[in-house]
Amino acid sequence: MAPLLPLKSDDGLNLPRSLGIDGKPLPFPRKISNTVHRGPQQLKSPKLTLQASPFGQFLDHDIILTPLSTGRCF
Repeated sequence: MAPLLPLKSDDGLNLPRSLGIDGKPLPFPRKISNTVHRGPQQLKSPKLTLQASPFGQFLDHDIILTPLSTGRCF
């Protein structure tokens, strides 16, 4: 699969671009990602995500490992 646009890097191979076409420094990718994916409001408690992630994984694994019904009625 061919790229949509030609590669433009600082060394022509591996280093990401650090300057825009106007010669000004490009913003950090993290800043762009946070701006694009910003929700309607910031989380009030960052601990919520830390607690929800292991619980979600536990729940997922518990559901996956639940045996399927044999389809017989007793």
